[in-house]
Amino acid sequence: MEYTVQAQTIQGNGRAIAVTAYLPQTEEPLPAVLCSHGFNGRSEDLADCGHALAKNGIRAYCIDFCGGSILKKSSLPPEQMSLRTETEDLLALFDHVRAQPGTGKLFLYGESQGGLVSVLAAKKRQEQLGGVCLLYPALCIPDDWSRAFPEGTPVPPVQEFWGFPLGRGYVEEARKTDAWAALETLTLPLLLLHGDADAVVPVAYSRRAARSRAQATLVEYPGEGHGFSPQARQNAVCRLLAFVREANEK
Repeated sequence: MEYTVQAQTIQGNGRAIAVTAYLPQTEEPLPAVLCSHGFNGRSEDLADCGHALAKNGIRAYCIDFCGGSILKKSSLPPEQMSLRTETEDLLALFDHVRAQPGTGKLFLYGESQGGLVSVLAAKKRQEQLGGVCLLYPALCIPDDWSRAFPEGTPVPPVQEFWGFPLGRGYVEEARKTDAWAALETLTLPLLLLHGDADAVVPVAYSRRAARSRAQATLVEYPGEGHGFSPQARQNAVCRLLAFVREANEK
């Protein structure tokens, strides 16, 4: 199917949010997938998902979280980015897309930190969602920062983390985030894709998520880490496409 790729800007919570939209050229109602990048990532990281979905008649909207990258397109200093601001950005995109003519069922797709953000957003919009697909979701973030800065431990105003200027607010909010409580409220179809050699986000987190959900499916990739090989990445995109197609028909 023919489609166009458009650079868009939407407004939410006083911020300008950059989005790359992959739009099939048809007037028929179509499902739409909102795609969220990982920590210090960009919408370009999701381009393969956008092209694959649009080519198969599914709208895709790949977000650039405000302050979410040192190569940012959206408005917000990186040190002010947090799980809360990214969740707000995704909800703003959700409401924008839902209001567009011809929008059918909505789905969320998130990678790493974008996976955790997708879970937090899904909790607030699940009655309007068709399903959620997560690639090595960083459900470990609250645990990681609680270990790094136990309650009562001073958190610096800004610290460099993986080349990113991380603000105190990020750490404080991460420690308070309950990813499992958010997951337990979801009754949607959930697809988890995770490598069993992931040293950043242990696959045990996705295994726990799959056990806690009756409608959850976990696909483990032997030998894959945090950031898939080209072959595994292609397979993950194909599984995302199949997941959306199947859930859209229910």
